[in-house]
Amino acid sequence: MRKIYASQIILNNINLLNNFKKNINAASNVQKTKNRILTDIHLCIKMAEELKFILTSYSSLSIESIQLFINHLNDCCNSILSLDETNIILAKDIIDRITGFIDIRKNMPIVDILPKIIEYDLENKIYLHNTNSYMEEIEELSYVDANKILNQINLNRPYNIFSTKAAKGKSLAYLANNNEAVTYGIEARDSCYEETKNMINRAIKGELVGSTISNNCFDILHVSPKISWLAEKGATGNLIEKKEKTTLRNSIKYLRQDGILIFTIPKTRLTKDMAFVLSKLLKNVDVLQSSSNENFIHIIGVKDIEKTPREDIYAYLTNITTYPNELTKQYNLAPGGIKEPDLFRGSMLDYNELEKLINNSGLMESFLEKQSIDNNKTEIRPLLPFNMGQIGLVLTSGCLDGVVEEYEGQYHAIKGMVTKVRDFNDSSEDNSQTSIETISNKVQINLLTPDGSFIELA
Repeated sequence: MRKIYASQIILNNINLLNNFKKNINAASNVQKTKNRILTDIHLCIKMAEELKFILTSYSSLSIESIQLFINHLNDCCNSILSLDETNIILAKDIIDRITGFIDIRKNMPIVDILPKIIEYDLENKIYLHNTNSYMEEIEELSYVDANKILNQINLNRPYNIFSTKAAKGKSLAYLANNNEAVTYGIEARDSCYEETKNMINRAIKGELVGSTISNNCFDILHVSPKISWLAEKGATGNLIEKKEKTTLRNSIKYLRQDGILIFTIPKTRLTKDMAFVLSKLLKNVDVLQSSSNENFIHIIGVKDIEKTPREDIYAYLTNITTYPNELTKQYNLAPGGIKEPDLFRGSMLDYNELEKLINNSGLMESFLEKQSIDNNKTEIRPLLPFNMGQIGLVLTSGCLDGVVEEYEGQYHAIKGMVTKVRDFNDSSEDNSQTSIETISNKVQINLLTPDGSFIELA
């Protein structure tokens, strides 16, 4: 059974702190030592908060042990901040307090508790949520949040919006808000897809990977990615890149230059590595607390072509401690008019999408044109009579059996069948005679004429 991702990160950081402890001595640089320890502790606190959210959302397990650990980590932070040149060596003792934290109710150290905080079916619950379940407060923008975002955008022309996980289409409908907007979305879940088709202008079915969608096309892009709640390891045994980061990398290409990104993730996933990626891809970044779920935030920014990390954005995202309920940045739609994607096809096709593809391909017109016969040329293209093999195929298939009209008023009763015929041939070899039996199929055609005559045609 896989570990919860947050548990794995906490355990990894505890190991890192233990290894770092070996390098601490009286001559250690105070500020660097404190910064390094605080960085690891803060990540542990963030992941412990995430662990509380997961257990609350998907499990009936108690979160009291996790809350006690969070309180303990905050106390350790205060102790680290109080150190100076005279007592920096005490940082070792503080690290020991972190790694040796014992939940007195369970009488177990945290390093033993964390791997066990998983129900036997929790992994399946998380998997089913990512593949089938729908949680509106996590996946959809609320009407309140959508309006807060739209109020900061200068909507001076028609615009288009694309969602990489359309869910039931509510986010797209709210962002369109009866403006001159065209909404596009992709959704893989059957239950959600049927609803989103009725909510937005253009819906396609499937996952983002495997779909064919025009790049550099959309004015506004909403990304609500799947989250790596579970730790997944690659072939080398290291944790693979988180789903939310991979989705961001794969999605930003659909946004046109100077287009506006809305990226919805848990606040615990605004880690330094995510902040670094965002600082490379975006400019004019702002953060909005989700009004529908206190554990989630919306990151809004403008696509930047430079791809060079912006230090001010990185510093803002890594140092943010409180998440505002209002946006302060103003945004403009990208220069130029609205674009229509040349390519917009999902990795899975439903009947409506298939019908559109066939109608736009000219396939049916070409087929019907080839099937039509020019009456003026029938004299040079006479119909040829069937040979015996073709007649046998028609008869045995039941297409020529019973009463057949030859011409007006003239009818024949035809019965065709295939019989097995046995032939015996004698073969002489080495002064011995062998009889070889050959079995073949023979088409038998019988005809009953109008005057009652019975004729065996073949």
